[in-house]
Amino acid sequence: MIFDTIIARANDGLLLCEVQSNEKVQLSLEVKRQIKLILKRGNLSSDVQYQQLDSQQSNVKAVYKTSMGVCYVVFYDFSFNLKLACCYLDEIEKGFQDELQIRYGTSNVNYRSKLETIESNDSYCFQQFERFIKKKKQEFQDQSSSKNLERLKMEMTELKKIMNENVKLLFDRDEKLQDMNEKAKSLKEDSKLFKDKAAELEWSIWFKKNSVWFIFGGFLLIFLFFKIY
Repeated sequence: MIFDTIIARANDGLLLCEVQSNEKVQLSLEVKRQIKLILKRGNLSSDVQYQQLDSQQSNVKAVYKTSMGVCYVVFYDFSFNLKLACCYLDEIEKGFQDELQIRYGTSNVNYRSKLETIESNDSYCFQQFERFIKKKKQEFQDQSSSKNLERLKMEMTELKKIMNENVKLLFDRDEKLQDMNEKAKSLKEDSKLFKDKAAELEWSIWFKKNSVWFIFGGFLLIFLFFKIY
């Protein structure tokens, strides 16, 4: 079961939209105060995927994500599936992006900058988005519905795809490391061969350069040999 949903500006926690639960289980005022305090501290300005929050209420869990300067928070029953709660946040985010396009247009618009221009006393300026949130909440309440099961299936398929890609990257990296080791070994052998060839070439050049003296020395030795004997 999904309870409260909050959409806030990530850098200062300005509330843009909030939908509270009509269920019997309500979030305590202290929990709401603490969550809003976290938002106001402005520690959520970087994009974050699915970070859990401590609701300090045993029957309630909370998870949030931030994207493009907006923080999305959902509070849900402890028995509610976390993956489904993340799917819920994804759809709320997508719907809110559509809402931004309706308000600010779609042609080369920096929505983060547009949100920054909202005055601090103009909170809940997207409260009309409440209707979309309520519709999504209704869709997600029954975890066993065919639509929600399909969402979870797609989530698992995507997770499996990511895992397979990570495994492939790991094997590719291992192959690249082995290839680098072989290339390093080959380079070392080529370097030794080059060093030996360079030494031979240096000796050959030195010998050719001094060959006249060797020939002269040889004739001198022969001359002395015959003269003595």
